[in-house]
Amino acid sequence: MTTAKTTVAFGAAELEALYEQLGVSPHPMLILPTLERVRELCATEAGQTELIEGLKHRQKRIVLAEDPALADPLSFGWEFEPWEDADRLLSGSEHILALFGQNRSSKTWYAVKRALQVAEWYPKSIIAILSEKDETSVAQIQSKIVWDVYFKRKYWVHNGKRNPQSPLSINYGQKNGFTDGKIVLGNESEIYFLSYVTSATDYEGWEFGARQDVYATISAQRRAAHLFVPPNVGIVADESMPLSWLKMAERRVRWRGAKLIWSFTPIKGITPAMKEVVGAGARTLVSKPSELLPGQNLPDCPLGHMPYIRQCTFPGAVAIYFFGNFNPIGPRPGRTYYDAVRESCEGKTTEYIERIAYGFARDSIARAFPNFGPVNIVRPEQIPPGTNYLFLDPHGRRNWPMIWVRAVPSRPTSLYIYREWPDLPTYGEWAVATEREVNEEQRKGWDGDVGPAQTGLGWGASQFKREILRQELIAVPAALVNGTAKTTEAIEAALKTVTDQQQQRRIRQALRNGESLVELHEDIATRFADPRALHNPHLTQTGGTTLFDQFEESGAAATLLHDGEDNGMELEDAPTSRRANADDMDEGFTLVNEMLGCSSQVVVVGLSQPHLYVSSACRQTIWMFENYTGRSAGTGASKDFADLVKYACLADLDHVENIKAIGRAGKGW
Repeated sequence: MTTAKTTVAFGAAELEALYEQLGVSPHPMLILPTLERVRELCATEAGQTELIEGLKHRQKRIVLAEDPALADPLSFGWEFEPWEDADRLLSGSEHILALFGQNRSSKTWYAVKRALQVAEWYPKSIIAILSEKDETSVAQIQSKIVWDVYFKRKYWVHNGKRNPQSPLSINYGQKNGFTDGKIVLGNESEIYFLSYVTSATDYEGWEFGARQDVYATISAQRRAAHLFVPPNVGIVADESMPLSWLKMAERRVRWRGAKLIWSFTPIKGITPAMKEVVGAGARTLVSKPSELLPGQNLPDCPLGHMPYIRQCTFPGAVAIYFFGNFNPIGPRPGRTYYDAVRESCEGKTTEYIERIAYGFARDSIARAFPNFGPVNIVRPEQIPPGTNYLFLDPHGRRNWPMIWVRAVPSRPTSLYIYREWPDLPTYGEWAVATEREVNEEQRKGWDGDVGPAQTGLGWGASQFKREILRQELIAVPAALVNGTAKTTEAIEAALKTVTDQQQQRRIRQALRNGESLVELHEDIATRFADPRALHNPHLTQTGGTTLFDQFEESGAAATLLHDGEDNGMELEDAPTSRRANADDMDEGFTLVNEMLGCSSQVVVVGLSQPHLYVSSACRQTIWMFENYTGRSAGTGASKDFADLVKYACLADLDHVENIKAIGRAGKGW
């Protein structure tokens, strides 16, 4: 390129001549300055120099990105508007990035490029790039992206016969892609091209991503040199990923502190895996204008907006939506891929436009609790003080599901589900989404399949009583138990480490009354159980008895009571509801929906807020709210927690200032 000088007075023809002299070419990613801006710069000699040097740099950038002989695609390839936001999301604590959007919106390009950067820059990385079928992997991922864009360029060359002195192994053919669906780079990084056709269990023992020590060291070096640091991507899952692969992938990336990117255009609507990741409780964190949908599209988005970034209900997952208009590149000059999508959406339904143009899919299956949404999910520390209750549903050989509910004074009383058992982190899922085909004739699976948490532990009434008391045991800070916190300031500092506000109150009460803090329990006003199981007689070694009798018996709770008291535990009948016939709506579920309320409206405290909430720690209950339809009748795997919530809402719970006045010692609390 030669240096050119220009004068202040010139028009479009002179500007075109300047561009030709400097070898400047148009490009959709690098917009040329306007004539007015050029005239402004050329008003001074310094401005002229800035213009010419800027145009030279621009042209060099194009060459580095696209020239087959000189290109450096991993460092200088084109990146679009949302890529930086996706990087920021992956730099956080989340380990799953669900990347939804229009076809040709650069979703897969982003995910694959970040994975290849990890493989090239971080030695001994293990990367998996997943596709729906082997043929799709070869045609779309291996050929059009990995080989044509990256491997034929500066970084790698086709090595033909393998050099025994080097780990490098890149053998590519247009028909079958990379030999054995695998690449080994010179730094010993491995890239695998897999498909969902094979079983996800084949890869359960693998670890994906860069090793954590290698990633930390090299990332620090790159930052010091002001170089880009990619997120530690271990797995890229493209298009419709099955649930089995989702569960395997999200577990296996954790071993190296890596990330899973799932890029998907939900053309046919929501899938089980998408429903599992996003969930009905997803919250829109950032929205952007939706040109093709100018109305009120979602309750938590402004008018004429669609979600851009959403916090998913699946732990460790966040979603970003790549709109079609973010990609200015198209099949030919003057036409973008978004132009084609805009034309295809003319006259189509709102739901179609949401999926095709914005990657947003609604759950079309009618849930039993449609009012449940993100506003009903609260963090444990947000739950106010109140009166605690327990609801349990005894089963034969299965575990007994339980929820602890707090009644908080408001008009009407608000209920907070603050604990559940068996909990997901300890026992796994109570119910899991089914992968079987479900329809009106084959309803089994509508409400999930049985999860590992339902597997019985072989416990009887005495073991469950002990577990209940263990769950209700307050973890009093050690400084308060051993008396090292003596000043008011020290006591308050210790109390602040207790996140549950009601437990803070209970500890303060114990301190005032001089109670022992060694084994301090929550106050429970009443414990309720399903009356059918509670009073159903069954045989024991001592003859016929019921669970009600067994819980009343003394002896079972003594091992957890610090004072040695040998008290029984009183259970009350949980209120139930009935339907005239199977097609009628359960009145209890109707009440639950009424109390959930307002999930699709603007919340106004004191006027329109919901009156039923669930702690974000109660994953089994949240899953039930998001998935339960009631269509499976008594066979639904998530029905148990639905019944427990129904009992709580039917029980007409209230806040009682002094629950000592309403129960018997060792019975009601």
